Amino acid sequence: MDAHADLDLSGWVQTLHPSSPELQVNPYPYYARLRSECPVAHSEAGDGFWVLSKYEDISFVLKNHALFSSRQITVDPATLTTLGPDIPTQIDPPDHLRYRKVMGPWFRPVVVKAMEDSIRASAVALLEPVAGKTSWDFLNDFAIPFPCAIFLDLMGLPREDLPMFLTWKDQILRATTPAELAEIFGTVKVDLLNYFQQVYRERRALAHPGNDLIGSMVTAQIDGERPLDESEFVRSACLMWGAGLDTVTAQLSLAIAYLAEHPARRDELVAHPDQIANAVEELIRYESLVSQCRVATTDVRIRDHEIRAGDVVWLLQGSAGRDEDEFADADVVDFGRTDIRHFGFGGGVHLCLGIHLARAEMQIAMEEIHRLVPAYRVDETQPPIRHSGYVRGVDRLHLLIS
Repeated sequence: MDAHADLDLSGWVQTLHPSSPELQVNPYPYYARLRSECPVAHSEAGDGFWVLSKYEDISFVLKNHALFSSRQITVDPATLTTLGPDIPTQIDPPDHLRYRKVMGPWFRPVVVKAMEDSIRASAVALLEPVAGKTSWDFLNDFAIPFPCAIFLDLMGLPREDLPMFLTWKDQILRATTPAELAEIFGTVKVDLLNYFQQVYRERRALAHPGNDLIGSMVTAQIDGERPLDESEFVRSACLMWGAGLDTVTAQLSLAIAYLAEHPARRDELVAHPDQIANAVEELIRYESLVSQCRVATTDVRIRDHEIRAGDVVWLLQGSAGRDEDEFADADVVDFGRTDIRHFGFGGGVHLCLGIHLARAEMQIAMEEIHRLVPAYRVDETQPPIRHSGYVRGVDRLHLLIS
């Protein structure tokens, strides 16, 4: 019998945490039991928090920012710097919108549309050398360099800093326990803070700070009244840096891992590239990356449970995508699914700022992969390794090419 079927769920929930080993490789059977047996659960780990696993409840929290603050978005309180809450993810309205207006113009659909040719050229440049090989380290040879180079150019950061950035990013995002978070806060995050403080000071000293996202942030005005100060700049830049270097890499790797393990589904996309845009959304529903938290601002009742003001609520957004009450055959990937309502990009006022860029990168990558390297499959001697936490992803994805 499967381990999850033998699990004492009530006892397990008491210690449930993003670092729980049962959630790492395949959390979905555990999510299914939570949805069925205790859709509103309470963990005593750390300072204690509620766990929501049903689509309806997660949607309610994400859409009601007046009832649920974003000031704490992880189970254990964490920020990217010592300067204060991350901007804009940990800022509530109305200030949240003021910050989004500063960065938003760089991620508008029309701007992303103008980037598509260069995005495609980047994908092709990475894929053409692979076409003649028999094996492929998908993470290191494509999933990591592809979105990272695009985003560093958009920000205006040197590509030669990428190895250092990736080391910092992996250390920060893999820290889930209080001890790991404390260690990272005193080391890697100090380096990250210092890096962007130096970037701010150097750009501010220039007569023309640059025609890129960072240059725009340095010269932007909040409500047309004042520029971002150093603290605001650093907290915004650090947040975008982390998101830009990880989200597409992780989501694309999860998608290709699934397709490599299910060659018939891969072949559908090779034969019908017109399905790719919808397939991207379906694969995000099937494996959504993020599991965010919110803090109740007032007493609120969800199902039979009274959540008190100040309580932390952990949203299992990956579970919402598999909710059988929302999606027929929720555990089945269906590229013809017409009503795909996932939380892979968050929801409510905190919907991901880079959603249009991420979708474009995902779609273009999938189009070019299935045009240039259509016959990939899992290397059974080195099977994929997945992880969960606050962000789900893939640690290893070695493929064979026919």
